[in-house]
Amino acid sequence: MKVELYNSMSIIAITTWNGIISPVFDVSGAFLFVWPDDKRELIALQGPGLPAKLDALKQNNADVVICGAISMLPLTWLNENRITVIPWIRGQVDDVINAYRTGSLQSPEFLMPGCSHGECAGRKRRGWCGGKHAVKGAL
Repeated sequence: MKVELYNSMSIIAITTWNGIISPVFDVSGAFLFVWPDDKRELIALQGPGLPAKLDALKQNNADVVICGAISMLPLTWLNENRITVIPWIRGQVDDVINAYRTGSLQSPEFLMPGCSHGECAGRKRRGWCGGKHAVKGAL
């Protein structure tokens, strides 16, 4: 797995649930936003569904989304809005933030089951992974 290099000026949005990365972006209920100065704010989404997620990301100028599994509709929207997506990640939120910042997010401990060596079992054929977890810009 190759993760885009950490940019100290990026605003990061992490799907979170009880202190861990939410297993599925599509049903997550909150984002932890981390700003360049390390200010953190947990934002509960205003309503269910994709529109609430998209509004929160836009309003907070997110550059990077770190999440667990993600379906094609939100992935496509994030890519169209030039947001870097790092999917198929698991673990404690603080550990994931540190791993992202130190370039070690590709460690097996942070990959969801089925993801290894830059491949995601069953997802490559759908174009979600293809050996690249971080996707910047349009597909």
